[in-house]
Amino acid sequence: MKKLYYLFVAFVLFSNFCFSLEPKTDSLLNVLKTNIPDTTKVNILNNLFLEYEFVDVEKASTYLTQAFELAEKINFQKGLAKSYMLKGYFEEDKSNYSAALKYNQEALAIYTKLGDQLGIAGINNSLGSNYQSLGKYPEALKYYFSTLKIYLEIGNKRGEASTYRNIGTIYLNQSNYSEALKNINSSLKIYKDIGDKSGQARCYLSVGNVYATQNDFKVALKNYLISQKLNEELGNKIDLANLRINIGLIYQLDGKYDDALKCYAKSMEFFEEIENKSGIAVCYGNLGEANIGLKNYAEARKYLNKAIELSKQIGNKECIKNAYIAYFQMDSIIGNYKGAFENHKNFILYRDSLNNEETKNQTIQNEMTFDFEMKEAIANAEHKKELENQQVLSEEHNRKQNIIIVFVILGLLLVLIFSAFVFRSLQTTKKQKNIIEEQKNTVELQKKEMEEQKNIVEEKQREIIDSIFYARRIQQSLLPTDSYIEKTLDRLRKK
Repeated sequence: MKKLYYLFVAFVLFSNFCFSLEPKTDSLLNVLKTNIPDTTKVNILNNLFLEYEFVDVEKASTYLTQAFELAEKINFQKGLAKSYMLKGYFEEDKSNYSAALKYNQEALAIYTKLGDQLGIAGINNSLGSNYQSLGKYPEALKYYFSTLKIYLEIGNKRGEASTYRNIGTIYLNQSNYSEALKNINSSLKIYKDIGDKSGQARCYLSVGNVYATQNDFKVALKNYLISQKLNEELGNKIDLANLRINIGLIYQLDGKYDDALKCYAKSMEFFEEIENKSGIAVCYGNLGEANIGLKNYAEARKYLNKAIELSKQIGNKECIKNAYIAYFQMDSIIGNYKGAFENHKNFILYRDSLNNEETKNQTIQNEMTFDFEMKEAIANAEHKKELENQQVLSEEHNRKQNIIIVFVILGLLLVLIFSAFVFRSLQTTKKQKNIIEEQKNTVELQKKEMEEQKNIVEEKQREIIDSIFYARRIQQSLLPTDSYIEKTLDRLRKK
């Protein structure tokens, strides 16, 4: 029972990426009949494949072939890359993952040559899905992280959210539940930020899957019901159909088989409406399981037979294998040990067949990986050579820039030295001027002092002279006159 549960969870996770929402075939076919460029025709033919991919396999194949041939004829590389990618989808639908890898690698080579980052991101996502389906989780993570890096660089929020959810799914498959929830919640936050309810619904589905895998059915059912409500608001029939399978499985594992049957029946209605045989086969198997739980063995046998018959028509060996193990469990319960033995043999047969195919696919994959690595090595060598040439040009450019920088620096140094010299000269001149001014002031001061001293000396001299003259006058006033002396001398002589 639990193995079946994991199988159907994986089916739901895969189908979320594959089904288109509403056919627009009429409008596309009408446009195709008009006079339009060949490049537009390629794009329309590719889109017609997507519309018929799960409705009419033959038409889908025809339109894809026409798109591929026309793109090759007119050398429309972008359209050709898209056709290769869709061929990968087509092979993945048939569980032919080795062929899907081959086509996706062809598309990746073209997108890489074109430098189309969005195309590269889409192809990396597809390659991640291929490796995920093959159970090669480290390789799947490698491509998903490459996808995420591109979306982060170009700012594609919706792409980021989708890739975070894919990474969460890988961690879920590896039973790394904490990392699974971390990445799915990162996806949910982005979807909420950009208002994408459809993305939110898918995230709640994924969160439910994480808790269901841990047997926390109550929390799982809570998240499934939130997802269901959002999908009902949006009218997303395909997401509702897948979601109801998961809800039915929760009810079935909880022993609520009647509720499980209602969910499976609702999903069956939609898959029959779009004629999706893979979905119908899964629902038949689920209805058979639920009827075993209700002990409606006749009904269970009817649905399991239908599951085996339809799965053989479409070549779905995984579904056949699981129908036989359900048959084995039922026959064991009712005591039909011979039938149980036969059904167990059939289960072993298909299980071994799948294992052999897996071994064969692994061999092909290894060869493809070698070829791809060789191409990648050549591309890397060419890229390395180009980088070396760019490096030489860059070095030459840097050398010229360095020379210019050296000359600029030298010029600046010369200007700086000249400025320093001028500044120093100005400072010296100013200093000398100040000294001269000081000396001039000193001389002026000394001159002034000398003049003052001269004036003092002259004043003293005048005073002395005046004193002499004054003394002389006094002396003259005291001394007898010449006539008096003469008279006196004469008188004396006479005596």
